[in-house]
Amino acid sequence: METRRNDTHSPQGHLSEEQPEAGASAILTEKKPEEEEQLSTLLLSARELLVREKHSNNYEQAAKLLEQAFLMIQGPSKEIMEAEVCGELAEVFLSLDNYEQSLEYGQKCLALSKKIGRKDLEALASASVGSAYCKLGDLRRGLEFHTKSLDANSTTGDQKQKWKCLYNLGVTYNLLGDNESAIRYFRESLTIAENVGNKLAIGESHGGLASVFCKTRRYPEAILHNEKHLEMAKEVKDKESQARAYGNLGNVYVTKGDYIKAFALHQQQLTLYQETDNKLGEGNAMGSLGNVYYCRGELRKAIRN
Repeated sequence: METRRNDTHSPQGHLSEEQPEAGASAILTEKKPEEEEQLSTLLLSARELLVREKHSNNYEQAAKLLEQAFLMIQGPSKEIMEAEVCGELAEVFLSLDNYEQSLEYGQKCLALSKKIGRKDLEALASASVGSAYCKLGDLRRGLEFHTKSLDANSTTGDQKQKWKCLYNLGVTYNLLGDNESAIRYFRESLTIAENVGNKLAIGESHGGLASVFCKTRRYPEAILHNEKHLEMAKEVKDKESQARAYGNLGNVYVTKGDYIKAFALHQQQLTLYQETDNKLGEGNAMGSLGNVYYCRGELRKAIRN
């Protein structure tokens, strides 16, 4: 999406022949504060939606408001605001599973952040671009940008962003099958989360470790970390994080052959994703339930799921 910029420059010959009337200049002067107020209202409304309960409707409304704001931002003096809005749009579209749009805005934010010398925005944008590439299946490019995100963060001192950089690297190495590196980055992210006291981040780091331990058949450790993930997610009342924890626990119990417990866990996962209207998560939970039916030999029920 290209930003629409009004061409305020007329050919030189016309500048001397057609000067705007005094009344028109006054209207333009009055209109600018009105536009600034409208822009501020759009951004405030979008950001209020994003701090509410995680739900696809909130993300969709926030995306519309942020895109309206983006179209209103004009001129070199607003490059910082433009970069910030692009960064927010990149993250919102990631949450909506619209990875192409996320990548587009993330790249715009990255270019602008480098131009204006904002390392914090550069770290944010690199993380969004890396996550988008991973979701689109290009794990090596994803790893490249997540590494750049951590490098950019090293000069900012932002511990919350550092947690995100380390966690993203753990996720990417896990997907690449480098279990040792994944565990290292998840452990580092857990340390940061505990130091800043962010319970949601603590839970997500435990969940990352659990996923690696499940893959490597270290089931007692996988269950322990998944239960810690679920505990933290419940404390902060984050339904999306709870759903992930229930799903990961269910996967462990499927692998252990405890299909009754696995079914109950995946059913809870499905309920939570339905409550947040997360269609992708809902589909994954249905697939997991189908897998449990299949493992139990109930093929007809497996096909329905």
